[in-house]
Amino acid sequence: MMQRISGKITYIANSLITRFVIIMLLLSIFPFLILMEMIAGEITDMEDQRLYENFSDNLEIMSMNIDNCLSSVEALHAALLLDDSFLKNINNLGPADSAPPFSDLKTAREIRSTLATTTARNNDLLNIYLYWPDTGRLLMSGHNSGSDYRYNDLSKTPWFTGYKNPAAPYSRWKLTQGLRSEGNIFSSYRNLMSVIVSFNISEKTISALLSGSNPYRYADCFLIDAEGAHISPGTADTNLQEYVWRSIVDNTLHSRQNFKWNDRKYYLCTYQSAYSGITVVLYADASDCISTSHGVHAIVKLYMINALFLIILSIFLVYTIFVKPLLLLSHVMRQSEHGNLSVRLPDRKMTEIGQIYHRFNQMNASINQLIENNYISEIRKKNFELKLLGSQINEHFLYNALDAIHWMARREHMNDVGDAVNSLAAFYRISLSYGYDKISVQNLVQMLDSYLKIQKLSLGDALSYEIVTPQELYSYTVPKYLFIPLVDNAIHHGIKELDDGVVCVSLRENSGILRFCVTDNGHGISSMRLAQIRTQLAGANPADTDCFALKNLNAQLALYFNNLKGVQIDSREGFGSSFWFDMPVAKLTSEKGEMSQCCK
Repeated sequence: MMQRISGKITYIANSLITRFVIIMLLLSIFPFLILMEMIAGEITDMEDQRLYENFSDNLEIMSMNIDNCLSSVEALHAALLLDDSFLKNINNLGPADSAPPFSDLKTAREIRSTLATTTARNNDLLNIYLYWPDTGRLLMSGHNSGSDYRYNDLSKTPWFTGYKNPAAPYSRWKLTQGLRSEGNIFSSYRNLMSVIVSFNISEKTISALLSGSNPYRYADCFLIDAEGAHISPGTADTNLQEYVWRSIVDNTLHSRQNFKWNDRKYYLCTYQSAYSGITVVLYADASDCISTSHGVHAIVKLYMINALFLIILSIFLVYTIFVKPLLLLSHVMRQSEHGNLSVRLPDRKMTEIGQIYHRFNQMNASINQLIENNYISEIRKKNFELKLLGSQINEHFLYNALDAIHWMARREHMNDVGDAVNSLAAFYRISLSYGYDKISVQNLVQMLDSYLKIQKLSLGDALSYEIVTPQELYSYTVPKYLFIPLVDNAIHHGIKELDDGVVCVSLRENSGILRFCVTDNGHGISSMRLAQIRTQLAGANPADTDCFALKNLNAQLALYFNNLKGVQIDSREGFGSSFWFDMPVAKLTSEKGEMSQCCK
């Protein structure tokens, strides 16, 4: 599997289309693509710089609007500080008491009236708190209830904590929580003698002012006070705004910086007011801010699509005009290499490839004619030689068998002579098989058994044999002349002059290969003689009479099965020998046929 994949990769790497694609990419796409990307990068940098400058200018204006709002509220502090009557009333007001004297009620009413009047002077001002930490008294503009006269402990409220624990030098304005139902408020703290004065603006007022000052429809904004709390108009993605806010507080994000959120690019710009210490944050999606560079990138993508389309079209044309005819020529040539010389290429117009087709057809026709004149006569000659060899083997064996029966009859009883004649008749009935060249494996086993019985009658206890063949192989048909020579070789050369000779014959199938093997426990073959035999079998000199039977067997294997390896030998001197050859199952008929029927 890996070799096939490696072969495919090698073929693709060396193919004409692959080289054509590489040339097209190098000449028409990569240079222009690199140039366009460089131009797009320069345009993007220019637009980034222009965008940040625009954001910074508008952020400064937004910050000034908020500072103006805060400064107009803080101007009211000065009015209270210059009001002698107000300061006198604060100084004369007694501590909180559920049953205050009339003078305290009058003084508190005058103070609350002053607070209400001051609050009315500015539409952005929500209310004013007055708190005496030492006496626990609390007065608020817009409130007039009995609770004003009870003791108020505000030490643990966010409003008082923000006053006591400033985190920055700009801490006079900070986001905190109202003391009643005002929600979140933006407070500015002042000290009047022993009293804390707090001018409060609603968070919604600041948010509305911030939203109204934002000139961009595609950009979101929010405020961060000096202590890190933020105020948002509430129109943006809260998760994204939370991420931006925390990143700025943690110093992960800075002004004039872009960042990624959910695989989208955003631009960020901030501006901190020198007056209030409030930071105004503005951020926007890059796709809403940048237009020119996006257009350039779109042009690059369009060019890529057009270039790929042209390459695909060019590949199709090159494949149709050049590669496909060459592949057809290669395919037909491979068929011719395997012996199919009847294939022809289609007639085409007299182009260069058409002329190649024409010459190839002429060459195949000439070779086919030569084969008909020479190869067929050679096959007939080989068939005659095979049949002649088979008849010679049978006549030789018949002579030896009859001679053995003759001498056995002289020294043995007539029953043994009958067995010998019966085995000889069974052998020749199968061997001759009415002139058929092939027999079934079942009949082959019977023929080998008859042959070995006759040899055992001749050799007696000096020969023991075994035939091992699975019954599922019985239906295959094989050439009948291929097997006796190896068995005969094992008896007359392997176990000759032994008192306990053993010959084992096996026929087994493995991975589509049928292997016939003959093994003996005889004298074996020396390494020098084995090398000589292998050299003789590999030689092409038919006049050499050494190993004549094995050479003829190799010739039959080459003719029947195209088996160029021939007979294989494994032997050690003094340890016996094994001779075997292989037959492809695909070339063995899986039917008994007429030759099997005639042998019954």
